[in-house]
Amino acid sequence: MSFIKTILVPFDFSETAQLALENAATISSKLNAKIILLNVNKINDLLDLFLSELAINKQKTIISFILNKMQLLANEISKKYNCEIECKAINGHVASCINDVSDEINAQLIIMGTKGKDSKSDLFLGSNAYRVITLANVPVLTVSPNTQNKTITSILLIVNQSKGLKALFNYTFELAKALNCSITLLLSENEIDVKSKTILSQINSLKAASKKENILLQFCIEKSVLTVQKALSTSNKHKIDLIICSANKRSQTVKPLLNNFNHVLVHQSPIPVITVKK
Repeated sequence: MSFIKTILVPFDFSETAQLALENAATISSKLNAKIILLNVNKINDLLDLFLSELAINKQKTIISFILNKMQLLANEISKKYNCEIECKAINGHVASCINDVSDEINAQLIIMGTKGKDSKSDLFLGSNAYRVITLANVPVLTVSPNTQNKTITSILLIVNQSKGLKALFNYTFELAKALNCSITLLLSENEIDVKSKTILSQINSLKAASKKENILLQFCIEKSVLTVQKALSTSNKHKIDLIICSANKRSQTVKPLLNNFNHVLVHQSPIPVITVKK
């Protein structure tokens, strides 16, 4: 049985939200996971989206109207990918509601676009995507506007900090096993001593588990500071379909922020990125 049973997909009717849903459906069909399609919006935003149709459907409430629109799409995607999709629509603060619903339904993964209706500039992540990544208690898979939806056959695991490495390895291994794909491990010698006993022990454990499950595992060592450009070029060279990287957990006393590497990687990556809290 898959370790991911429920996937939450925030949906704002944007093109990247559609891409996120298609990517979620592809993953769901492999993992047999249920998708919860969630719309969170302000009433004014909904009126801007569907003003003409709302004028015709005056008797419907906004929530039921949105649910009907979502259900039509959900039925189409569900049939196409043979996956289960449940629709929810609520009003409120987008990022906080997404994370509240994620906790409520016990989601194991959130999949969303980096450029939704909240995005005002191509230079930065959408504000909702940024807030969800920093606040979420579960891994968040982000999809950029130019992402293609395809079956995941290879994962690039980026390791540039030793903290939480065991949990990161375990998560990546379980996902690779569930999706039946290979793992390429990208290490930074500048920030991690790959000769240390702790690191070697965890790498050897990953090697043993991969060999046992017949998962292809290969290594790339970057001897300087690991840059986003290096990560993306490695991804392109090895024909990677999905990148996994870690980020600091939010603190109750400090405002959560993505470090610059994670922020730029999620923004610039042409393939999906899963950010895992360590």
